Amino acid sequence: GLDEFKEYLKKFPGLKDKCHFLGFVPPWEIPSILKRSACLAQLERDFPISHHFPIQPMEAMAVGACAIISEEIYGKYKNFLEGIEKEKNILVVNPKNIKELKNSLEKVIKNKDLTEDIAREGQKIFKPEAFSNSVSTTLELYQSLIKSGKSLKACLEELRETILRYL
Repeated sequence: GLDEFKEYLKKFPGLKDKCHFLGFVPPWEIPSILKRSACLAQLERDFPISHHFPIQPMEAMAVGACAIISEEIYGKYKNFLEGIEKEKNILVVNPKNIKELKNSLEKVIKNKDLTEDIAREGQKIFKPEAFSNSVSTTLELYQSLIKSGKSLKACLEELRETILRYL
């Protein structure tokens, strides 16, 4: 669907120089991209897979980057991520409420002090060693899962459990 999305964006000429698509990014480069970004926005809503547990916001928090997540994701996180707190260490929005979403994004873009505070507080949730070996561990896990011949669902569940052990 990426090509279709890029075509759709062409309907909005003002976005021409504001949208960038990176393509594949190796896992070891993600932390530096997150740190240079105003924030990571993970705005899933009505996600059809109930046990889905996105890790990107946790990666952002772990490396000291601000994250904005949907209420749906926050509902999952608050049951597993001890210490997570709205407006303290993560920003939470209802992506269906366009005005609220717009206001939150503007706040993040215009107030660097706020995003730095949120990022700093988010990073405190994680043990210092928690993600120090995450790239090699993740790659090793992917390789072992591929070799195991397990179903995608079983692989995702094992990956989720491994990630939660780092928290």
